[in-house]
Amino acid sequence: MRSRLTLCMALLIVVAGCGGDDSGGPAPAEPSLEQCQPVPDDVMTVLESGLTLEGASLPVGFAVESPSFPGVFYIAAELDGPGYEAKGDAPVWVAESFALEDITVDVGFGAVNELAKSVSSWDNFLDRDFSTFGEGIRLAGACVLVDAGLLDPSEL
Repeated sequence: MRSRLTLCMALLIVVAGCGGDDSGGPAPAEPSLEQCQPVPDDVMTVLESGLTLEGASLPVGFAVESPSFPGVFYIAAELDGPGYEAKGDAPVWVAESFALEDITVDVGFGAVNELAKSVSSWDNFLDRDFSTFGEGIRLAGACVLVDAGLLDPSEL
């Protein structure tokens, strides 16, 4: 229960911290599950290698490519481990690469939300404030929640 509350609070903080776009450009496309890309197993293995929570694993992950920054992928994964037995714990990381399948340990990951920061050694290596990228981050987390049966796709 505590882990679901933590996830909900993290998602609320991320969404609440997102400001509008003053660029005057076209409005971004509506988020949809079609943007959710399953993360290849070899990328999940690299991501999992940075977990610091003993006994933790990432059985499934989804990525959403930033519509504003091609080659920037937000990767959310289902976290299983001590204290995170319930479905719906979704740490989110970011990686930059030409293609999702090209992400390697050399590329590295940046922890985006507090859960990712607390369970992995992947810090914010890009030294960026990701709160302005809220929609991609929120959608990546929602992909995991839909896959776990905790979120109805119509609620996106």
